[in-house]
Amino acid sequence: MTDVAAATADLTSLIGNLQNAPKLVEKLTKELIHDTADKIAQIARSKAPIRTGALRESINIQYDGDFSATIGPHVDYGVYQEFGTASRGEFGGQPYTIVPKKGKYLVFTINGRKIFAKKVTHPGIKPKYYMRGALEAVLQPFIDELTEIGALVIVKGKNAK
Repeated sequence: MTDVAAATADLTSLIGNLQNAPKLVEKLTKELIHDTADKIAQIARSKAPIRTGALRESINIQYDGDFSATIGPHVDYGVYQEFGTASRGEFGGQPYTIVPKKGKYLVFTINGRKIFAKKVTHPGIKPKYYMRGALEAVLQPFIDELTEIGALVIVKGKNAK
């Protein structure tokens, strides 16, 4: 093969690769989104507080088109577990009163003893950070890498000490 024929073959191959590049980038981006969403959901399930397992089992992924995913629980109380409630929650608030739905008393078992109460003032629950913890665990290495790369191009300004 002559040098001209080899160069022509190389250019033809390059043109073919460049024409296929958008499809390849799209395919790889979709795979990255799916893989990342799967990892986040898996870690969120492992970090979710467990009483009955319903919260953990409700964490799933909804794909919103090709390049977007929504990950989260589908039980009503998932948001309260993530952010907390009342005075212990992230958004503050007053303690709340719990009264029996049926009967005269609320019944609790504490240290093996049954406790009866007409009402209980609850300070709220602390945040559990199971969703944000999962997101951070998956994305932190990527953020660290971007920070490191960014640190290589950041230079001190003329007024820096």
